[in-house]
Amino acid sequence: QLMQHVLSSKLQTAYVAIEDCSDGLAYSHLMNLAHPHGVPVESLNYEAVSVEDNIRNLTILQTALDGIGLGKRVPIMPLAQGDGDAHQLFLRWCLDHCAVGVGGETGHGFASSCRQLARQVHLLEKDITKRLAMQKLLIDEVSNLEEERQFYWDKISALSSIARTGRKGSGLLLALLGAPDKY
Repeated sequence: QLMQHVLSSKLQTAYVAIEDCSDGLAYSHLMNLAHPHGVPVESLNYEAVSVEDNIRNLTILQTALDGIGLGKRVPIMPLAQGDGDAHQLFLRWCLDHCAVGVGGETGHGFASSCRQLARQVHLLEKDITKRLAMQKLLIDEVSNLEEERQFYWDKISALSSIARTGRKGSGLLLALLGAPDKY
């Protein structure tokens, strides 16, 4: 009854017995909570009254779970025929997958995976921010080095120009600059 209550509150419906889920609608809508648009609910038969209708809906659910890549087998025949134990097990898996366990506690399902991914994204964002700050520091350092190089290049060019004029002391300047002897 507790799982029925959790299911009813999660889907905002009123399931009297867990066997009422035999039509597959509840399971399909639960999976859509965890994987929006993962189950084509518009293809489901909302007026299912026979075991065949239930099988068709549960087969749509199985196809959707395969498409999502969950690797979970839906026990189609037992569910379609109203096997209470099969419903208990499958509903427990669905609720755990949706991270809404019995009593409303958080499970280790899809929502938990989303929280883990969010933490990883946060850590990656912090790392990227640090790397961008480091890159900016390196760019600033390179810019400063280029300015310093240009400053000294201008000085050396000016001294070289003075040395080529032949003024007094220009030989010493040429020797310091490493100029060839022909000057």
